[in-house]
Amino acid sequence: GSGAISGLVAERDAMARVACPTLCLRGEYDFVTEVCVEGWQGLPDVDFVTLEGCSHHALLEQPSVYLEVLGAFLNRFDPTERESTPTDP
Repeated sequence: GSGAISGLVAERDAMARVACPTLCLRGEYDFVTEVCVEGWQGLPDVDFVTLEGCSHHALLEQPSVYLEVLGAFLNRFDPTERESTPTDP
């Protein structure tokens, strides 16, 4: 349950030092609630996504939705996706 993370606090200074884009993914019925992730707003480049109809184990509950969201996030940083342009034969 959420007791394992009840005392977890995101330090504002530590958040500001995160140099990479971050995906904050949680389920609609997750014990990691919106209130729990409010402190992560301090990340410089963060995307918050709530998967509807899921709890904490969204990968097991709705794998196609989970992987679609994760894939879209990762593809934003794939150099082959950014560089691919049609060429004439």
